[in-house]
Amino acid sequence: MAEPLISDVNAETLALVKRFEGWARALSDGRAAPYLCPAGVWTLGWGSTRGLDGKAVTPASEPVTPEQGESLLARDLAMAGASVRRLVGVPLTPGQYGALCSFVYNLGAGRLKASTLLRRLNEGAMDEAADEFPKWVMAGGRVLPGLQARRQAERALFLTVEAPRVAAAEAAAVASPGRLGRFMSAFRRAAA
Repeated sequence: MAEPLISDVNAETLALVKRFEGWARALSDGRAAPYLCPAGVWTLGWGSTRGLDGKAVTPASEPVTPEQGESLLARDLAMAGASVRRLVGVPLTPGQYGALCSFVYNLGAGRLKASTLLRRLNEGAMDEAADEFPKWVMAGGRVLPGLQARRQAERALFLTVEAPRVAAAEAAAVASPGRLGRFMSAFRRAAA
């Protein structure tokens, strides 16, 4: 298998995932409580389906702090990235890799593995692969506007010629530590 050009997600991917997942069910203390997503899956924080203990999120799962949510996001994006690297047999641009990580984060590796998107990608038909993103817009038997918007954003990211790497965001985080710096530290730990 060909190695992707990058081993982690870029800042655009992180922003895309956060924008579409959202910090849902925020409590008055800032923590996020479990919620049922539109597809009928119990979710926590930035769209994690597994809690801090690695078990499936349930209505009884403990709410998570923003820091814990960042750790869950880092863990889940690292797992999505590992799946993308395992399934894809062609070199990827940072934008392609990020779009696929967002897709897997949202739908799971099994959906990518069985998709025409992956088949077209591994055939080297990048434009045809990009045109597969908008087909993945249903949840619970209905088309969801949020999924339509997300797939269009993933398609656009996939088609970008060059997207800044996470390393650029890391440099900014070192200059001004804060939430992004904590996220990047958690991401590196989860990816290790």
